Amino acid sequence: MQQYVTQLIEDLRAAADNLPTPYPYDIDHPMPEGKEWLPELALSPFREVAEWTGIATENFPPVERLTPEQAGQLVAAMEALWKAYAFEFDIAGEMAEKEAAFRYRMMVHCWDDLVQYLPQSGFDIELCAGNPVDCRMGPDCLCLHDPPEIEDDLDDTREIGPDENEELPF
Repeated sequence: MQQYVTQLIEDLRAAADNLPTPYPYDIDHPMPEGKEWLPELALSPFREVAEWTGIATENFPPVERLTPEQAGQLVAAMEALWKAYAFEFDIAGEMAEKEAAFRYRMMVHCWDDLVQYLPQSGFDIELCAGNPVDCRMGPDCLCLHDPPEIEDDLDDTREIGPDENEELPF
């Protein structure tokens, strides 16, 4: 298996060294200051990570077949590739301390996600679906460890309805 892992790492490095040509942006007017990235965002196509990199998801062996060292080597090569493509894959807090096998599983799971190649601004690849039922992280979902505060998002919660002393219009 080590020979295969070594070849896959070489393929990942080669993909990082051969970035795609950015999508052509033909804008006839100047962009507002600090917003030069807008044409890139608006005009770059969405493609799977596999399509952008030329490395099919099927090329990644199941994590169960890897040693912890091999998983760590692959994660390092995948992170270098994603950095070259400006794909952001942020795992914070408790998630950042997970073993390489967890990170490997999450990154391979994202390989079929539709993303944009945005060399100027980068693209965030989301792990959390917003609820633990649909989340690809399963029991490790951020929603379970740090649920969002919804009280701050709610406006006035008082009931809205007719006043008891008002007559109804019908």
